[in-house]
Amino acid sequence: DLLLTVPCDSPLFPFNLGVCYFRSEDLEKAEEELIKSLSLNPVHGSSHYLLGQLKMVQNERIPALMALQFFLVLVRLLSIHICRIA
Repeated sequence: DLLLTVPCDSPLFPFNLGVCYFRSEDLEKAEEELIKSLSLNPVHGSSHYLLGQLKMVQNERIPALMALQFFLVLVRLLSIHICRIA
């Protein structure tokens, strides 16, 4: 029933699948799901963060740093936006 409440264009379903695959150490499937998540929402910070962690585990430093840097940019932009609202 819960799956029916998540819209098809939401990045949350592929992101959560990616988390499950990452935890079960199926890194190829985890990467596929995270890329799906980012194709649905390119500014989904958690997907960038987990993709960076995944790339670190795969010892792919440059892609890892790029994903983690993008995550940090998103966090910074969000904090600036929240400060302006408050």
